[in-house]
Amino acid sequence: MITATSSLGQVNSTTSYISHAISNIDNQGRIRESYSIEKATIGVTISSTVSKARRRATGEECAIKTISKAKAKNFERIKKEISIMKMLDHENIVKLSETFEDKRTIRLVMELCSGGQLDERLIEEKKFKESQSAILMKQIFEAVNYLHSVQVCHRDLKPDNILFSKRDAIERSTLKVIDFGSACFFNDGQFMRTKAGSSYYVAPQVLSGKYDKSSDLWSCGVILHIMLCGYPPFYGETEEEVITKVKRGTFVFDKKDWKKISDDAQILIRFLLKMNPHERCTAQQALDDTWTLNKAPKASPEALDNATNLRRFRSGYKLKKAGLQTIAEKLSESQIRRLEDVFFGLDSDADGMLNAKQLRLGLKRVGLEELPVDIDTIIEEVDADSADNGVVDYKQFVSITLQKKQVMQETICWNAFNDHDADCDGMLSGRELSELLHSKTIQETMGCIGAIDALRKTKDGATDAAESVSFDRFMLLFRNSKL
Repeated sequence: MITATSSLGQVNSTTSYISHAISNIDNQGRIRESYSIEKATIGVTISSTVSKARRRATGEECAIKTISKAKAKNFERIKKEISIMKMLDHENIVKLSETFEDKRTIRLVMELCSGGQLDERLIEEKKFKESQSAILMKQIFEAVNYLHSVQVCHRDLKPDNILFSKRDAIERSTLKVIDFGSACFFNDGQFMRTKAGSSYYVAPQVLSGKYDKSSDLWSCGVILHIMLCGYPPFYGETEEEVITKVKRGTFVFDKKDWKKISDDAQILIRFLLKMNPHERCTAQQALDDTWTLNKAPKASPEALDNATNLRRFRSGYKLKKAGLQTIAEKLSESQIRRLEDVFFGLDSDADGMLNAKQLRLGLKRVGLEELPVDIDTIIEEVDADSADNGVVDYKQFVSITLQKKQVMQETICWNAFNDHDADCDGMLSGRELSELLHSKTIQETMGCIGAIDALRKTKDGATDAAESVSFDRFMLLFRNSKL
C-alpha cells in the first residue's frame, strides 16, 4: 500500500475511552438493538472489522464495518469516507444505509456483496472469455464515470475493492465498487497531492504527489490488463521494484499471453495507461470505446488462457492477507505474545529476521497446528519494504498479528458487553459481569476458561453486586489475568 499506515509498535493491553464524535452519524447508541451481528468476521484490518449482519425488523442481510476509535488514527478520513458514501447513489457502487456511533466504535451499515472479489471469481470461472471482461469493465467504467461526475476520485481501485453483488453468471452479474477510505472530493483544474493507492494499480503522477481524477483510469487500465492476461503490466518481486516500473510507465504485450486477445482491447489498455494524463482516456471515452460498447466485437470466442497466471499472481497477496487473519483468529492472545520469545530462539544469527521455514516452526511451537496454505506468501504484508527477499521482521509480524487479534476480540466483546448492560450506562454490575463471563461468546472469543475463572475470583473482578466495571476495566483485568 502507498497510503500511510499506523505505527507497528507494541499494542497496549487496553485502550482509554476516546471522546470523538463524528458529526454526520445517523444514530448514537447500540446498533445491536437494530441488527443481529454475526460473531465471525469476513474482513479485518488493524483498526476495523467487517461482519455479516441481519436487520432485526426485516431480516434483510447487510455488512457492518466496525471501526475502533482507539485504533483509528485519522478521524478526518473517517468523516470524509462517510460523507462521500452518503451522497453516492449508483447501481455499481456499494450503498451505505446508515451509521452508528457509541463510546468505542463507529459502525457503517452497508449492502452485503456476497458474490466474491473480482479476481477470485475470474479464477473460479476458469473458462473466462474476453467478451465477459468487456461486460464487467463496462460496469467499472460506469461507476468511475459517476464518481467523477460528482467530483469524487476513488484513489484505490483494484480487484479487492470490486465485488460481485451476488453469485450470478458473469453475464447477469452486478459489480460493486467498495472501500472509500482513500476517496476524496476534487475540483477540476486543481491537483490532488496525497499519496494513496496500491503499488500495482497506482498512477505515476500519484507517486510524484501531483495528480487528478485520471489516476482512477490508470487503475482501470491495470485491472483490465490483469483481467485479460492474468498479471499486471508493471510487475516486480518487491514493492520497490513495482513502483520503479510504474514510474517508467513502459510495458509490452507478451505475444505468448496476448495471442487470443483482440487488438481493440490492447488499444484501450494503451489509452488507459497513457503516461501523460492529458492524453489518458476519460471514463466516458472508455464507455464509448468500441470494445466496451459492443462487448469486445472482435474477440475470439475461445476462453482465455489467463487462469493459471491470475492464480499465480493473486495467490501471493490473497494468501498472505488471509493467512495473517487465520493466525490471529486461531491463536490466543497469550500464544501470540509468546511468539516473540519463540522466534528469538529460532533467530540463529540474531538479525531480527526469519525465513518461512522458521516462521512455520515457531507457529507450530506455540500451538498452531493448521497453518495457512503457504506461509511464504504472508511475508510481504509484514515486511514489504525490506530488501531482504524471503524473510520477515518477526517483531513486526507479532505486532501486526496481535493488533488484528485485539481488534477482533474487542469488537466481539464490546457487542457482548452492550448486550449485558441492561441500563445502558456503560457499566456492568457484579451480576451483569458474572452473566457476561459465563456467556459462550466470551468464553469462545477470549479462548481461556481458566482465565475467566481467575478473573471471576479476583477482588478487582467486581463480583460484588454493589460494584460496577467499565468495558476498559473489563478488558484490562481480563488480559492481565491471562498474562
